[in-house]
Amino acid sequence: MFTGLTVYAEPDTSGENKAPMSLFGWTHLEAEKGFHVVFDVSGSYGPISGYTQTPLGGAPSSASDKRPKFDELGINMMTMVNLSLSVSKDQHSIYGGAHLVDLSGNGTLDQPLIFHGQGYPTGTSIKSDVNLSWYEIGYQYNIHFGKEQMNFNIAPTVAFALWDFSTELESGGEKNSRSYMKGTPRIGLNLEWFPWKQFSVSGKAIGSVPLKNAPDIYTVGLTGKYHLLSKDRLRISLFAGVEYNLIDFKDSQTEPNRVKANMGPLGLAGLEIRF
Repeated sequence: MFTGLTVYAEPDTSGENKAPMSLFGWTHLEAEKGFHVVFDVSGSYGPISGYTQTPLGGAPSSASDKRPKFDELGINMMTMVNLSLSVSKDQHSIYGGAHLVDLSGNGTLDQPLIFHGQGYPTGTSIKSDVNLSWYEIGYQYNIHFGKEQMNFNIAPTVAFALWDFSTELESGGEKNSRSYMKGTPRIGLNLEWFPWKQFSVSGKAIGSVPLKNAPDIYTVGLTGKYHLLSKDRLRISLFAGVEYNLIDFKDSQTEPNRVKANMGPLGLAGLEIRF
C-alpha cells in the first residue's frame, strides 16, 4: 500500500507557483497548501512461502530447524488487508497503517516435527493459525516537480513498525501456541508520476534498519491510480498494482525463534478517499 503519497499539485503554467530550481527541464513546485486527510483501504492476494521455527524458551532441540514450512501446514496462498490514514500540511505528512495477515491451513506431516517443545510424529494431521500482521506509523516529506503537463512527486519516508506475530498448531483437540511482538525502524522512498491529471503511477520501496533481535520487513511495489471523482476538497481514487513483502526474523536465543515469509508477487486493489 502506498501510504501518504497523494499530492495532486497541477502544473502552474503561469509560473507563479514555481521555485527557481530546475533540473533537466523539471521545475520544482511548491507544495499544495493546506491541511488534508487521506484514508485508503486495499486488499492483496497471492502466494506465500517460508517457515516458522518456534522453540520453547530457547531450549536446545525444542524446535525443528526452519520448520514447520507454510506448505506442509497447507498454507500456500494468502490475503492481506491494508488500512491507512494520513494527515498532511503543505509538504509534511504523518501516516498510520495496518497490514493484516491472518493465515490458516490444514496439513498432514510427512516427517516428524518439533514445535514449541512438543513432538508431532509423521502422519499427524494438524490445523494451524499464523498471524504475521504489522502496524506502522511514519513521516514523509513530499517534494514535487513539474514539466510541461506532467508532475512527479518524491517522498522520503521514515517509520516505525510493530510486528505482531503468533502461531498455533492444533492436533487431536490439543493446542500449542506462541506469540510475541517486535518493533523495527524503517526507511524508504515513494515515487508518484502523473502522466495526466486523472491518472498516476506510484512506486514504493521501504525496508527495516538492521538491528539485533528485530524483524526485517521489506516492501516493494508498483500501482496505477485512477482519480475517479474530484469535487471541492473531496477526491476519490481507485488503484491496483503488484507488490512483494518479505519478513525475516531471528532472535539471539540458544535455540532461536526464526520466521521467514516471502509474500508475493501479490495482486493489489483498493480505494482511496481524500479531503
